Amino acid sequence: MKHQKRAFLFLQGVCSPFYQRLAKRLVNDGHRVVKVNFNAGDIAYWQRTHGQSHLFRGPTAELPGYIKSLWQRYAITDQVVFGDRRPIHRPAVDNAAAAGVRTHVFEEGYFRPFWITLEREGVNGHSLLPRTQAGFMKPAKHCPNYPPPCVFAPRLKFVPCTMWATTWPASQSAGCAALPQSRADHRPGRVRGLPEALCSVKSRLEKTRRRTHQSVDRKWPPLFYAAAAAK
Repeated sequence: MKHQKRAFLFLQGVCSPFYQRLAKRLVNDGHRVVKVNFNAGDIAYWQRTHGQSHLFRGPTAELPGYIKSLWQRYAITDQVVFGDRRPIHRPAVDNAAAAGVRTHVFEEGYFRPFWITLEREGVNGHSLLPRTQAGFMKPAKHCPNYPPPCVFAPRLKFVPCTMWATTWPASQSAGCAALPQSRADHRPGRVRGLPEALCSVKSRLEKTRRRTHQSVDRKWPPLFYAAAAAK
């Protein structure tokens, strides 16, 4: 029996190639992918070869009708968002169940860094996860036996991570003239453009410096520093 092919609507994602890679995998598996871009930063992280894309340039008040029209036009079965509380995602998340559309929400991981969370319908306060210990223990009895946990030691390189973190705000600054509405309506309350890119670079440099110091501390025990100070 073949799995039923589905149609995915992608809204705003993360500042990295993650959405592109996910969309490519879905398309390769035979599913349809449609993307809505809200600003130049979104466009920078999307390749049209992964599926049809649309640029929304209207005010936020028009989003509910716009999203519903895409659901109907492409027979959307699922939608993918990063953050269920963003103003541009609220119309899609709030109206999806009534339209028979499943919502898949990515968010910053409950365990950070290096992780992102994927849940159905909502995350954090809107998560479908149980609210009590008993709520976790009961379904755990029916889970398969997973292999024992292992040490997770990711090796994220400074240059690509910094490029990913700065591409979105830099593209947003470059595209504000062509897409002025995006500057007013989307991702409000955040520092935008080149200042945000510079903040990202500064943050990456600081984290690299801290990791270097931690590495030195592990390599040379406190006794070494005491002996050096005595000299």
